[in-house]
Amino acid sequence: MRLAWLLLPVMLGGCASLAAQPDLRTITLRLVPDETYQTQDGWETVLRTAVTTVSDIYAKHFQIRLAIHDIVPWSAGETAPAREMLKRLKARMGLGEADVVIAFSHGRCLPLQHGAALPFDQFAFILTGCPAAEGSRSPPTAVILSHEVAHLFGAFHPAPGVQSVMRGGPADRFDDQTIRVIRLMRGFDFRQGVLGMNEPTRRAWSAIYAEGHASGEANPLAAKTAIAGWEALLAGKRVDGEQAIRTAVELAPADAIARAHLGFLYAAQDRLEAAVQELRSATALDLRLVEPRSVLGFVLLRLGKDDEAYSEFREARRMDPRFAPARVGLATILARRELLADAIREMYEAARLDPRNGDTQLRLARLLYQGGYHAEALQAARRARSLGRAVPADFLRGLEPSAPTR
Repeated sequence: MRLAWLLLPVMLGGCASLAAQPDLRTITLRLVPDETYQTQDGWETVLRTAVTTVSDIYAKHFQIRLAIHDIVPWSAGETAPAREMLKRLKARMGLGEADVVIAFSHGRCLPLQHGAALPFDQFAFILTGCPAAEGSRSPPTAVILSHEVAHLFGAFHPAPGVQSVMRGGPADRFDDQTIRVIRLMRGFDFRQGVLGMNEPTRRAWSAIYAEGHASGEANPLAAKTAIAGWEALLAGKRVDGEQAIRTAVELAPADAIARAHLGFLYAAQDRLEAAVQELRSATALDLRLVEPRSVLGFVLLRLGKDDEAYSEFREARRMDPRFAPARVGLATILARRELLADAIREMYEAARLDPRNGDTQLRLARLLYQGGYHAEALQAARRARSLGRAVPADFLRGLEPSAPTR
C-alpha cells in the first residue's frame, strides 16, 4: 500500500506531462498539379509521397499533420515568374473545403526560383524539376514543400549562413527562428488570416524577426498585413482595411510593400500629393516594385504631370514587359500626344496580356474608334461588355455595322 502512495505522484506527474503536449493539428490541403506536372509518370504517387514525408516531419517537430483533402488538376498557362504564377493560382483556384491550396508544376525553370508563398497566406506554388544552380541537381519536392509550408505559418528566410530548410537545407532541418515562429503560429487561423492576429502575437513574431533575417526582402508580417488591408478595402470593409494598412506601416515604417499600400490608400482617397510621396518612397526602398511604380504613373496623370508619368510607365514596362497596366498608362499618354498608332499597339498588347480586363477592352475600343477602325472597335466593345464593363449605349450605336468602316 505504501508503495502505491509513493508511485502516485510519479504517475500523476507523468499524466500531467502527457496532458501538456499539444494535440496534433491537421491542416487540409487542396493539391493542384498543372499540365506540366501531370506529364510525369506516376505523378500522383510522387505528390502523395512528398506530402506524407513533410507531414511526418511537421508532426514530429510541431505537432502539425498535413492531410490531402482533394487533388484538382488545372492548366496554369504560359510560364511566368513564380509570384505571377501564384497570383494566377489565387485568381483561378478556390479553396473548396481545404485550409490551404498548393500547386505543383514541373520543368518551368526560372532562375533561382523553386516556389512562392506569401507568409500567413493560404496559397503556395511549387516548381519541381529545376536545378538549384547551374550544373546542380533539382531539390527534392519534399524540400520545396517543407520550405513553402513554413512560409504559410509565417516563417521567413534567415540570415545567410544559417543551416535550415529556409536556406535550401534538408526538409527536416529547421533553424531556431523558424522553429519558434511555427510554434508561435501553430494555431494560426488560415480562414481568418493575418488580420485575425492579436497584438501580443504580432509583437512576439516581430521580436523573433528582429533578431536577424535575410536582407533585401519585405517584412513578411507588414507586407501581408498591408495586402490584406487592401483586400478588405476592395471588399467594402473600409475601417478594417485602413486600420490594417496603417498597422503595417507602424510594424515596419521602412518596408516598401507597406508604404506602397499606404500610397494606394491615399490615391483611392484622392489625396494625390500624399499618394505620390508614399509611392515614391516605396519605389525608392525597393527598385524592383512594378505595380507601385505603375500606380504612381496614374496618380501623376491625374495631377497633369504627363512627362513624369510617362517615365514611370516606361520603367515599369522595362522591368516587367508582361505587366499590362504599365502599357495601358503608356497608351493613354501616347494618345494624348496624338501618336495614335503607337497607343493602339500598346493597348492591344495590354489587352492580350490581361484578356479578362473589361476596362482595358473598352479603352482599346475607344482608341480603335478614334483611329477609324470601327469594326475592330465594335469587337473590343462587345468583349468589354461580356466581361461586365458598362459600355455607353451611344458609343455602341456609333459602332453598328452601318457606320463607316476601314
